[in-house]
Amino acid sequence: FILMVPMFFKDNLVGIISVGEKLSGKIYSQEDIDLLITVANQAAIAIENARLYESEFEKKKIQQELNLARKIQQGLLPQKMPVFKGVEISAISQPAELVGGDYYDLIQIDDHRLYVIVADVSGKGISAALYMSKIQGIMQLASRMYSNPKDILIEVNKQIYEGIERKSFVTMIVALFDFEKNKVTICRAGHNKPIISIDNDVKLLDSTGIGLGLEKGNIFDTNLKESIIDFGKENLFVFYSDGLTETMNDKYQEYGENNLLNFVKNNLSLSPDELKI
Repeated sequence: FILMVPMFFKDNLVGIISVGEKLSGKIYSQEDIDLLITVANQAAIAIENARLYESEFEKKKIQQELNLARKIQQGLLPQKMPVFKGVEISAISQPAELVGGDYYDLIQIDDHRLYVIVADVSGKGISAALYMSKIQGIMQLASRMYSNPKDILIEVNKQIYEGIERKSFVTMIVALFDFEKNKVTICRAGHNKPIISIDNDVKLLDSTGIGLGLEKGNIFDTNLKESIIDFGKENLFVFYSDGLTETMNDKYQEYGENNLLNFVKNNLSLSPDELKI
C-alpha cells in the first residue's frame, strides 16, 4: 500500500482505506486524495449506521427475551388465591426491573393449613430471578417434608448455601396458618418484620434470624426464632419485602417501616384487596 486514508466518525477511527499503485503507474493527485477522503467519510457513516442497527437489533432481541422471562416468572407466582372459610387473601408482585428477586408463595397443605412465604434475593435483575426460581422449587418440596417454618428454613439454608455466591443472600419469612386452631407460626430469616393487627393492636413482629446463604448452619439454626400467635376474626397480617419500604419519592426519601405501619393502622377497615392497591 502506498496510500492510506483514515475513516473517522465523530473523532473515532472506525477503519482505513488502503490503496496500492495506480494501474497506470501515475502518482496520486490531490484530487484523488480528496475523492478518497470523501469516500472514507461516507463509508465511516455507513459503518456506524450498520453498527447502530445491529446494536439496536440485539437490544430488541434481549428485550424480547426479558419480556418472556418476566412472563415466566410471573407465571411461577400463585395464579389464584387459596380459599378458606372466613379468610381473605390478596397478593401482588411488581419487580423494579423486568425480572427480579422478590418472591412469594401460598402453599396449601390441607383444608385448614396454609404456608405463606415471602422472600427477597439480594440484588436485582436476572441473577436474582434465577436464584429465586431455584429457591421456589426447594420451598415447594420442603413445605411437604417439614411441619413447621423453622425446620423449612433450616433445610433451605442447607440446600442453597453451597450453590449461592458469597456476595449474595436471601431473606425470607415463612408463616404457617392453621385456620382450624386459629394459630399462626411465623419464622423470619432476616426478612422484613411483618405487620400484625390483633384486636386493633397494630405492631411489627420482631424476631431473630439471619438471611439464607450467609452461614453454613450452626449460627443460622440457633438464631431462628418461631413466634406462635393466636388470631381470630378481623385480624390482619401484612407480609412484604424491602421493595415496598425502600420505595423513594421525588426527594429520594424512603417510604420506610413507620409510614407503612401508620398506613395499615389508619386503614384497618379496608379489605386486603383494597390495601394492596
